[in-house]
Amino acid sequence: MFKVLVLVSCIAAFAFAHPPFPTAEEAKKQLVDAGVSETAADEIVKIGEKHKEEFAKGKDDKEAARAAFETMKTEVDEYLKTQSEADQQAYEKFVEAKKQEFHDHHKQE
Repeated sequence: MFKVLVLVSCIAAFAFAHPPFPTAEEAKKQLVDAGVSETAADEIVKIGEKHKEEFAKGKDDKEAARAAFETMKTEVDEYLKTQSEADQQAYEKFVEAKKQEFHDHHKQE
C-alpha cells in the first residue's frame, strides 16, 4: 500500500495524519503518470510495501515514522541508481511535486 512517493507524503500521512496514503495501485499510477517506467514504479512500490508495518507503527510515533521513511528512501535511492537516467529524472520530479503538495496542504491549515 505504501509508496515512495510518497517520500514526504509518507511523513505527512503517518506522522501528521494527512493526507491518506495511496494504495499500491494508486501509487504506481502516480509514478507512471509522472514518467517513471512501469518496471521502476513496480519496484518502488514493492520497497514501500516492505515497510508497511514500520509506517503503521509510525502513526503514533514521529521518530518511528521518520526512521521508516529514511530507510525506505535510502532503499529507493539505491535502487534508482541502477535505473535509467530518464527514470531517475522522472522520479526526482515526482518527489518535488509531492513535496509541493505537502507544503501546499500544510499551508492551508
